[in-house]
Formats: sequence, structure tokens, C-alpha cells
Amino acid sequence: VRANGYDFTPGAFDATVTSVTFATAPVNSLATPIDFDKVGLSWGANGNPSGTSYLLQASLVSNFASIAASSRTLNNDASVTGLIANTTYFLRVRAHNHGNHPTDFDVTASSITNPAVPSASLYLPVSSYTVSYAWSPNGNPTGTRYEVQVGTAADFTGTVTSSNTANENATFFGLVANTTYYTRVRGIGFAFSPSASFDTTLTTVTLASPPTTSAATPVTEFTASLSWSANGNPNGTSYRLEASTASNFTGVITSSEVMTQTYATAEGLRANTTYYLRVAALNWQGTPSS
Repeated sequence: VRANGYDFTPGAFDATVTSVTFATAPVNSLATPIDFDKVGLSWGANGNPSGTSYLLQASLVSNFASIAASSRTLNNDASVTGLIANTTYFLRVRAHNHGNHPTDFDVTASSITNPAVPSASLYLPVSSYTVSYAWSPNGNPTGTRYEVQVGTAADFTGTVTSSNTANENATFFGLVANTTYYTRVRGIGFAFSPSASFDTTLTTVTLASPPTTSAATPVTEFTASLSWSANGNPNGTSYRLEASTASNFTGVITSSEVMTQTYATAEGLRANTTYYLRVAALNWQGTPSS
């Protein structure tokens, strides 16, 4: 500012001072989940020029009594990380002018972080027709749901059996005996969004089904044979025939292992001697049935 005399002669200017207009509050805030520990917020500048600073805050409570994370940015979007998986967060943003004077916050938005990928998957004991599977929640809170898939193809093409559960384990029934199965699990969030991926695919083989036997038949004075039904075991299943002079199969046991056939002959027996015969099926991993 300067003064002018009565004759309009101007005086010198006083020292120059500066002032910054207030920023306007951001508008149209939109929250989006990004990852299991990260959410983002975008907003409209509402007339603020480029270079305006914004403060994003995230909280577990809608009144922002405590701040879980915050971020400063010169952009019209930002994200915060280090959050809890599959959890609701409230987000708000305000602008700061070049003098760091804040505006009001825009309307609060909310978002749910994605679920974490389950970890430490493992098989529980299997049977001929069931597979049981368990995993660690890997930070997901109680109530998180999990999608478990079981299939006979490593890429999960073809027939896939699925289970949706809030437990940390699942059992699948009605499977095929002595068959290789692939299993994987992923988290499903409260907003129905899946985790970024499935946990590592695991492989197991169901047990072979116990064969159904018929009567033993002597063949010669030194051999005896036994035939049986596969009882649901697929072609190629191995069977082990055992013969013993003791009904509890203690002592010396003569055994014969055959492939694919549902009959076998025990050889090298003693003449005119009572033998007990039994057969077990072996799955692809060599585990015998009862």
C-alpha cells in the first residue's frame, strides 16, 4: 500500500506483505480396497489448484477418536497401509493451503480391506472317500469365510468340488478311492472380495478301498489262490496278498503283490497245512487299506 498527496503525488509503497487464500474442502470422496493391509481414497479438488496438500486419515471408529494410519499427498488420491485384513476402516480427507491452514474434512467414506491369503495349508488324515484340509487364517479376523476347492486336475479344470466355510478346516465326502486330489484355499472378505490368490496347492491321494474277498482256493500242495472285488478302486490299483499259518498273521507271512488283477496266488507254502489269506489294496503312495 502507498499514500497519495493532495496533489496526487504518490508516496512510496510500504513493505510488501503476502497472504494465502483458504483452500476449499475436497468433495466426492470414494474409498476402495487395494490389498489385505491397504485401502485407498480418491476425491475431487473442488477448485483447489495443483500443488494443494491433502491429509488422508483412516480409523477403525467412525468418530476418528484414534487414527490407524494417515498419508499426506499433493495428488487427488492416496492410500494407507499397515492395516488389518478383512476389516472396516473409515476414511476422511481435508485440504491444507500453502500456509498449512486446514479445511473441513469431506464426508467420511468407508472401505473393507481384502482378506489375507490363508497360509500353512495341510492335510488331515484322509480315508478312501474323504479328504480333510486345514489352514492358518494368516491374520484374518474371526468370521472371515474361506473358499476351498478340490479337483483331480492340477489346474482345477474339469470337475471341482468347492466348500465355503467360516471354519479353518473343511472335509470333502464322496470322493473316489485311490485317486490323486489337488486342494487349495483362499479367503473371502466381508465385502465378498477374494484374497489376492489361493494358498499353495497341495496334493494328496485318497486311501484305497478294502477289497471284498471270496473264499480261498488251494491250487497245488504248495500254493493257494484268492480272488476279490476291487470295491471301487480304479484300474491300476496294486494289491498285496498275504498268507500265514496264524489267524492273526503273526510269525512267517508269505506275500504276493500284483498289479491290476483281482486275484493272486501265494506260493512256497507247506503241504497239507492250514493257511489264512488276506488281501489289502495299496493306494498310489503305497499306503495299504485294511
